[in-house]
Amino acid sequence: MTKVLKIFLIVLLSLIFIGLGVALYFFIKGDFSFSFNHNVSTTKFIEEEYTENFEEIKIESTAGDIEIKKSDSDKIKVIVYSEEKDPTVNASDGKLKVTTSKKKCRGFCFNRKIDKVELYLPSEYENKIIIDNKYGDVELGSFNNLNIEAEMDAGDIKGESVNNIDVNMKYGDLKIKKVNTLKAKLDCGDIKIEKLNNYIDADLSKGDIKIENLSLDKNSSVKTDMGDIKIEHAEGIYVDAHTDMGDVKVNNNDRQSEIELKAETNLGDIKVNY
Repeated sequence: MTKVLKIFLIVLLSLIFIGLGVALYFFIKGDFSFSFNHNVSTTKFIEEEYTENFEEIKIESTAGDIEIKKSDSDKIKVIVYSEEKDPTVNASDGKLKVTTSKKKCRGFCFNRKIDKVELYLPSEYENKIIIDNKYGDVELGSFNNLNIEAEMDAGDIKGESVNNIDVNMKYGDLKIKKVNTLKAKLDCGDIKIEKLNNYIDADLSKGDIKIENLSLDKNSSVKTDMGDIKIEHAEGIYVDAHTDMGDVKVNNNDRQSEIELKAETNLGDIKVNY
């Protein structure tokens, strides 16, 4: 059996197991459904505005999209769109909490609308945003000082610019244009970063890691069990790369650098400065 055929069979079997795992996961949780043409609610259910600079903002959602945008003032505003009657927004003890939920669906579900949360923040907001989203996407605007902590079951995270992001995702991709520090654990999904400064600790079970421009100020690590690691431009760091099955190509490796990046994949290629 050739090497290419072995890789193909491994990937095919892995995709089958992933699909079965996703279906089993949602079936056990009671959320298993074949949904067609589901879209996002446009029914505004809550709109609140605050002058307080909350030390922490938490968004909990069982099924909904979340957008964090720049406010046109120094106030914080929350808008919740929902077809349900139970979303809540509570502010107390310096913390803001937004909660939305979705009625469970079993079987075939047509034209279901998921919730949507829009959070508007002042451009220099720097406190922690905690996101716990079972199903749905997260979109982040451009914030130089924003700190994100996210727990996602199924959905993508896309963003322009944040300071720090710490994510744990089961099924979904992480795509950020600019981030200073990144800590990520993904079961199944890709990471794509245009520019990353300072530090990264990424651990993927199945998925690719791609970084266009990388600069570090402390030792970091990128790892995927099954997938490629590609870093287009990395300067001033030593890359310790290893793959069990695949090719490794690291150009302009700075062996004198005090900063080390460990890059490891069990099945896939590693390319740096290519």
